[in-house]
Amino acid sequence: MNEGSKAAAVLHFGKWKGHRLSEVETGYLQWALRTVKLSSGIRQAIAAELASRRAVVPPPPPPNPNACWLGGRPPRLENPDPRRAATR
Repeated sequence: MNEGSKAAAVLHFGKWKGHRLSEVETGYLQWALRTVKLSSGIRQAIAAELASRRAVVPPPPPPNPNACWLGGRPPRLENPDPRRAATR
């Protein structure tokens, strides 16, 4: 990522939505890298911004072990109410 695109990177979520990365607090950028699932482009831009500030660049969040289930939602019970089983 070149210097011009890093400066133009903007957050599209949270309390700093619409702000350039250079305007966002260091702690918020570190939090985002630790906890938010980000695209590789914004992740790289945030890491570059933190490195330019000589701040710690945290690792990405661990993968969600349940992500393969219906987009991360828990599986749905087929008959949660036994009374409804007779109407099907």
